[in-house]
Amino acid sequence: MISDRQKLFLPGLAIIIFFGIIMQSISAGEFGVIGGDSDDQLRLIQIRDYYLHGQNWFDTQQYRLGIAGGTDIHWSRLVDIPFIFLIAFFDLFLSYELAEAIAISVWPPLSAIVVMLGIYIAARNLAGRKAGFIAAIISALFITFHYRFSVGAIDHHNVQIGLLCLSMGFALDPEYDSRAFLLSGIFVGLSAAIGNEVYLFVGIICGFIALLWLFKSRKCRAAVQAFGIGFALTIAFTFFAAISPREYSLIYCDALSLITVSAAGLGGLGLALLANRFSASSIKFRFGLLILLGLGTLLLLKLQAPECLQNPLDVLPEKVRTYWLANITEAKPLLQEPKSYYLEAPFFLGGSLVALTVCIFQILKRNAYKFALPAALILVAILMALYQVRFAIFAQFFAFSILGIWIYLLYNNREKSGKTNIAYIGALALSIPIFWTIPGIMFAPAQDKNDLKSVGKICYSDEVLQAVKSMPKGKILAGYNAAPHILLKTDHSVLSGNYHRNAKGLLSAIEIFSANEPQASNRLATQNIRYIMTCDAEANDKFSDGNPEGLLAKLLKGDIPPYLSQDLSLKAGAVKIYRIIPEKIDPSE
Repeated sequence: MISDRQKLFLPGLAIIIFFGIIMQSISAGEFGVIGGDSDDQLRLIQIRDYYLHGQNWFDTQQYRLGIAGGTDIHWSRLVDIPFIFLIAFFDLFLSYELAEAIAISVWPPLSAIVVMLGIYIAARNLAGRKAGFIAAIISALFITFHYRFSVGAIDHHNVQIGLLCLSMGFALDPEYDSRAFLLSGIFVGLSAAIGNEVYLFVGIICGFIALLWLFKSRKCRAAVQAFGIGFALTIAFTFFAAISPREYSLIYCDALSLITVSAAGLGGLGLALLANRFSASSIKFRFGLLILLGLGTLLLLKLQAPECLQNPLDVLPEKVRTYWLANITEAKPLLQEPKSYYLEAPFFLGGSLVALTVCIFQILKRNAYKFALPAALILVAILMALYQVRFAIFAQFFAFSILGIWIYLLYNNREKSGKTNIAYIGALALSIPIFWTIPGIMFAPAQDKNDLKSVGKICYSDEVLQAVKSMPKGKILAGYNAAPHILLKTDHSVLSGNYHRNAKGLLSAIEIFSANEPQASNRLATQNIRYIMTCDAEANDKFSDGNPEGLLAKLLKGDIPPYLSQDLSLKAGAVKIYRIIPEKIDPSE
């Protein structure tokens, strides 16, 4: 029986999370301000292009980014839908500017609530309602202060985390309720449709459902059918909703495309068919059928898109990987830099490793069904974080359900024994990521003061962007962090930015910045560059590391070629803007 107090717990916690995030932004003067991440800013630009400028729903091309013709952004339009609805609603009775500011502010805390609910459902299904409440509380303490859910963080990662947590939670339903498994299939399908970075986690959840059918076929027959159908139909529906009919036959490895629909259709509907027809067969026969289904799906991928079986970043030109990708923080291995040993690794992995250990102990206690899925998700997320740090956040959120259960079990044992035992307090401390950084704070090396936030304030201040905006419209060559700021606040176009499909623009920018004369001037003319923008605070980010005599290196030293004219409208500072003088570029060179 659920008490009135318990009924109010989750709504009350959701309200605390929502207004906690909003109040933080107000106190920091950031309410209505877009997030500092390049992806947050470009997503807002894409939404404006659709909502204000009439760009076609199926057209995700960013025409002001890259070489002639622009850059096709690989993000799915699906995650724009709730944001566009929020803007449209507030736009009914407010100015567009205010409607956008409110939408920017309320969407991240709403997605945080979705994450909390997924964590609660997983813990509840594994160990009961009280364990779910504890897991929800410790996750709320983390979510409320996490930058991925702060006001202005409108990129798709927070939504994907929430959908994966919900899918994990419903897949752990102890009664094998078909409705729960249908929701699990829908949520994991939506997460896959939004972005390809979660495909490994999607595969783990699908694999768990397949193994569940293998060992508990009669009990979960209807549930497995519901999951498979929900997953396959969700991918198909989102494909037709987000992809232009002209692109139905195209293959994209980094976005929703025909290959995604084909694999999901074969895997999801195939699993549903097996559950419907062969649940009464022997376990050996069912195992053979699953092997055939898995091999069939892999063969489909191999025949239809063999290039998709590798990391899409591996096909980037070598110079782009060296001078751009190597400088992208979220794409770096977690343990690449010494400071990671003291602060980042403990913060990201401490609680996750504890949760993985708890899962292993529970599995050894013959609770394999209950804890195998979260154990696999946490383990893979940890291993992926060692490859690229951006995956560490997935491990943290997958872990909260298990950490909540651990705290509950320790507290429950104390209650049953009647003895004084404060072990659960220690477990609570170990479940809070910031706790793991306390020892490292005393030993960590000094931090680089030129972090992304401080660089942004120096290089892309309102004064700088106002000066850029006042110039006649043209294409700007600048550091790759400049792109979203310039695109968001001005009508100019830019050659390069932090987006892997902008590889040609990135390569062109690297070659111009690192070139000697006369190649530099000729390449500027070829790409129709009208302005060059440099910032001393981004000296460590420059494309000219490989050539100290290249164009950018000379500009940073004050050696200005005759075909450039410095704009002196800015006060003396870190940012300098140069105008190209075409008539002074010798075409014979």
